[in-house]
Amino acid sequence: WSSDVCSSDLISVNIGNLKDGDLVFFMTNPALPYQISHVGIYIGGNKFIHSPKSGEVIKISELTGYYKEKFIIGKRILK
Repeated sequence: WSSDVCSSDLISVNIGNLKDGDLVFFMTNPALPYQISHVGIYIGGNKFIHSPKSGEVIKISELTGYYKEKFIIGKRILK
């Protein structure tokens, strides 16, 4: 993430219109149910890359089941 990117450089994308490189945002923390608590990068084929927990290895996960339920929004960087 760069300080050169601001909110005006992002557009919202729903789960059905994600493209490679889009950021995917999730609410996964029950203690903070109204805050984004997890972010990944969509890589196509209904998959995204992320680190499930701090200190864990980077993983590729399917955007189904748990993650589909917790998905909030995608964001595309326009710059």
